[in-house]
Amino acid sequence: MNIPVLIEENNLSKAWCKVLQHIIDNSGNEITPLVLTLSDFDEDNTIKNELNKDLAEHQLDSIDIVSETIFPQSLYLFNKSNRQELFRLYLENVLPRLKKIDKRNSAGTYFERLIAFGDSKKKSIRNNN
Repeated sequence: MNIPVLIEENNLSKAWCKVLQHIIDNSGNEITPLVLTLSDFDEDNTIKNELNKDLAEHQLDSIDIVSETIFPQSLYLFNKSNRQELFRLYLENVLPRLKKIDKRNSAGTYFERLIAFGDSKKKSIRNNN
């Protein structure tokens, strides 16, 4: 039986450091269940910069690139926090380009699946691209 891992933090960077430290300190190939309670989304730039440096050395995408694939915050702000316009612009303009630019997106993105969940109209738009 797995004992739940509980991590409570008010800083996103420090929370993920605690998750990584748990992985280092414990053998195995999964952490289940893991509960992460985050009371704020502040980041520690020193931690973020070091991680980005390590990711670049291993030819992996930066934190900002990966986070934009989960939720395109910059596009949301560009659309003045209008989520319907965000969804439309993402599905019609951004997603087709993402699929062409990077083959890892050929089967779709997490954000695409998130906004298409339970909406047959969005699914049909997605399948036509």
